[in-house]
Order: sequence, then structure tokens, then C-alpha cells
Amino acid sequence: MRFDLSGLSLTQCCPVGARPFSNESTSLPPHIPIKMPALSPTMKAGNLLAWKRHEGDRVSPGDVLAEIETDKATIEFESQEEGVLAKILVPDGTQDVPVGTLIAVLAEEAEQMAALREHHWDAAAQTGARDSGTKSEPQQPDKSSPVPLDRDAPIDQESLPWRYGPAVATMLANHPVPAVWRSKLQPSGPRGHILKEDLLTLLEAAAKQEPSDARNAVDSSEREPGAVANSVTARVRDEPVTDRQRPRESQPAYREVPLSQVRRVIAERLLESKMNAPHAYQSLSVNFEALLELRQSVNTLSAGSLQALRAPKLTVNDFLLRAVSIALREHKSMNSDSDRVDLAFAVATPAGLITPIIRDADTKSVVAIALESQDLVQRARQNKLKLHEFQGGSFSISNLGMVSAITRFTAIINPPQAGILAIGAPQFRLVPDGIYGHTGGNVSPDDAKQTRIATLTLSYDASRVRRSAGIAFLVDLQRLVENPSWLLV
Repeated sequence: MRFDLSGLSLTQCCPVGARPFSNESTSLPPHIPIKMPALSPTMKAGNLLAWKRHEGDRVSPGDVLAEIETDKATIEFESQEEGVLAKILVPDGTQDVPVGTLIAVLAEEAEQMAALREHHWDAAAQTGARDSGTKSEPQQPDKSSPVPLDRDAPIDQESLPWRYGPAVATMLANHPVPAVWRSKLQPSGPRGHILKEDLLTLLEAAAKQEPSDARNAVDSSEREPGAVANSVTARVRDEPVTDRQRPRESQPAYREVPLSQVRRVIAERLLESKMNAPHAYQSLSVNFEALLELRQSVNTLSAGSLQALRAPKLTVNDFLLRAVSIALREHKSMNSDSDRVDLAFAVATPAGLITPIIRDADTKSVVAIALESQDLVQRARQNKLKLHEFQGGSFSISNLGMVSAITRFTAIINPPQAGILAIGAPQFRLVPDGIYGHTGGNVSPDDAKQTRIATLTLSYDASRVRRSAGIAFLVDLQRLVENPSWLLV
């Protein structure tokens, strides 16, 4: 899907205070830093699925730069400026890139690419600097020089400036290391990780100094040279082995599947809804016999009519969307928007659940709803919905009528909406003829017939909707479904 950034200010794509092709640093040619955009109101990080342009490609406004997976869908990120893609800082497949992270640099001309490629953009991005000048290489500590030990050296309780795992964190918690020692620590793990061996090597080197210096750094008691490292080594080796440290052959056979942005946000929003909205539930059994017969008749007549009169094949969901929209127009307390009925309906996609929206559903016919819903469902399963087509909505429905084994279920409210309707699969039941007008008494089997009955369950926010309003909404919805000819008006 293409995402139009025309409504965003330039500062949302460039750092604060920057301007197109700015040259604040004399060491760099004019350029535009491209940052991870916020493509939805709830987006905090995104997955950079694939770059659609390569380094050295010239781009124009409207050209697709990359595909980004947000918390809602996969969106094509378009360029708003003209230039040459000088350097890509975040490669394909990078997960959980925070909004605002520098992901690429755009040059004005191809001749300026060399200087931009050689610049240390990674360091500038981590520190938040946009165009730092020439950076001096960090001085590497000399492991061969003796480590000065001082018992009175201040203990730096802050975390190391490098990455490290649980084992090193446990060692630091049990054996605080003075800040002056840490300047001699060199990471040897992948991607600059500090390993246990690095910390043990530092302590062993420190223990080889004068015994008096070692005594000052450890405690006032007498210790032999190497006692510091030996004691620390013994205590560390006695620590329990974690799954990360356990040999690969002893680990259980399983495969980690990363959580997609869509599923992560679904979990967060469902938890937020259950915690903040007091859910109340009401269920009602509805006779679907007349609606199912009307749907079959309309589809049969449409298939045999002239080409100009043919309508799309109607589904039960199309009639239910029409019925719910009419009922919401009468019961405004169930509708979070008092001015219009924007009805959302749940669609299952490979990435997760998404709720496309039919705007002003109460003003549209069943045929119009069918045409729009079919288009939304198809594009939702292709991850091609636009933002306004699945964000917002005043009420939702979730229909599992196509799954015959699920007779009833409850749905969780999609905030900030006030309610959601869950529709189970119609089931054949042997009921007395005219059960809804039956006043009691014995009924013989000859007076009963097979009828398809479905259970509708309304979930509503009890802090915003009265119980009587929920009952009235369900009763009117029942009348519309059991007399479906009203839905064709």
C-alpha cells in the first residue's frame, strides 16, 4: 500500500531544525537524512521489510523507497524529495526499528555520495547528532599495561557502555568494578558484546600486580597474588548455567517465531481494552431462517437477470452489516460517533486480525455494502489497505457464522468504541412453529420444525452504555434480522 506523507511536516522526516539538503557541517555535502516515520498514531517501532531502491539510485517525489510493516499493515514508504540514495543505514529485514531512527541518507548529486558513505552515520544516529564533523577514532585501551588498583576508587553503578548478557550482569551485581578498571575492558563477543571471559581476564590481570595494590583494591586482609581472580572465578563457575550458556545439543528442539507488529499491537490493545473498559455481555437467539432464504432468492434472481441488472453475490455478512447500521442509527448510545455510523468488521489475514471500515454504512444499500466490503476484504488480505480504511470506526462486528462448530463467542471491544457484536454460526434446532408467538402449553412433534437459530452476543462498555440500551439494541436488531425485507428498503 502506498502511504502519502503530504500531510506530514518536513521535520517528521528530517531531524528537528534540519532543512532539505542542509550543510550544517563543513565536512559533509548537502544531504537529507531519512528517518523511520510514524505511519500510524499508535506506531512506536516498525519492521523494515525491504528497500525498493538501492544505493546510487536517483529518486523523485512519490517513488517508493521501502516497505515498512507497522502495527497495522505493510505500507510503502514514499520519498518526498528528489536526490540520490547515498547510503542505507538499516538493512532489509531489520525488526523493531524505533520511530525517528536514521535509516538512510539522500544526496543532492551522485558526486557527493562518496563523502556521505564514509561518514560514521551509525555513531551519529545513536547519539542523536545529525551531522557531526570528523570523528577521532576512540582510543583502544592497552591490555598489556598494568591496571592500577585503588580500593578508594569510585564504584560506577551504571551499566557498561557495551552490550552484555545475563551472566555478565550477574557478575557485575556480585562484584562491582571501579570505573577506572572498566576503561581497560575490551569486548570480544559478537557485535561488541562483553563476555564473562573478558571480565575474568581483567580481574586476573589486576591480580598479577603488587600484592599491596591488590590488598588495597579488594580488602584490608592479606591475599596471595591471583586470589582476586581465583575467588571470582570460583564464584562465577558456581553460578547456575542458563539456557543461553548450555551447549546447543542439550537445548530443547524448538524454533522461535518473531512476533509481528500486527500481532503485538493486537495483544496490547486487547489487554488495554479489558483493563480500562468494564465489559458487560448480553446474548440473544435470533431466527435466521427468513434472512437465509431471502439471500438465496436475491442471489438466484441476480444470476439469472440481464447483465446490466446483475448485483454482486450477497453474503450473510452484508445483510448483517446493513441491519446493525440501521439499529445503530436508532440507538446512538451504542455508537461512539453521534454524527455518523462507521461500521468496522473483523477480517482474518495471515498477519493477524484487521477491521476495515464501511463509512456511513447506515446510508448505503445492501448491494453497496457488498461491493465495498468485498473490495476491503480482498485488499486487507493483500496488506493494501490505506490508513483511513481501517483506523477509527464507531462500532464493530465479528462474524464467525461460516465456522459451523462455533455456536457462540464473546468479542473484546476495540477502543475507543463502546461495543462489538459477536455472531455465532446458525444451528438447526427443533422448535415449535411460531415459537416467538408461542404462549406456552404442550406442543406436539408435528407442530415443530427445523429452524436455523444463531446466537448474537453483545459486548459493551458498562461505563458508557446502560444495560437497558444494550437490550433495546439487541431487540431491534432481532426484528430487523427476522424481517429481512426491511433491509432492502
